Amino acid sequence: MNQQGQADNEFPVEWDDPADAKRSWQFDLAHTPDVMTPLGFDLYYDPFARGFSMGLEPRLVNCYVFTGRDPKLPNNPDLPPIDLDALRQAGKRWQEELIPEIVRLTEHYRLTDFDSMSDQDLIDELDKLRELRVRGGQLHTQAMLPWMMGMNHLVDTYQELTGGDDV
Repeated sequence: MNQQGQADNEFPVEWDDPADAKRSWQFDLAHTPDVMTPLGFDLYYDPFARGFSMGLEPRLVNCYVFTGRDPKLPNNPDLPPIDLDALRQAGKRWQEELIPEIVRLTEHYRLTDFDSMSDQDLIDELDKLRELRVRGGQLHTQAMLPWMMGMNHLVDTYQELTGGDDV
């Protein structure tokens, strides 16, 4: 408490857009449990989260990442119906499409001799890195969505068969 009897603000936040102060924000322990530098946010997390294509709007606040949803989107968007045939094809798609692309993208960074590049080439690589991180977020969603839909289908089936909701 300060001298006026009010709680001290131990985590002061200054928003670039004052409207953000009225929005709901979530700390994402799964993807960003540790502090992050502004450069790490700009090159690593922000483009990755935007690639999820779920209306996420990450913000770096006092070196921690918080995520909110685009306020123009509905709070509970209708999810597409579960397509069991698409779920059955997910493993094949993972093997034949996603893994080869992920390997190709990863190999660029494993095999490129960045030390031999000119300053301009390195600057250009930063733009490519941001594009790659957006694509990484898209690939993450494509890989995880069938699993999430399958788990939701399992929960729905359990509830339908048992009448329970204590999953």
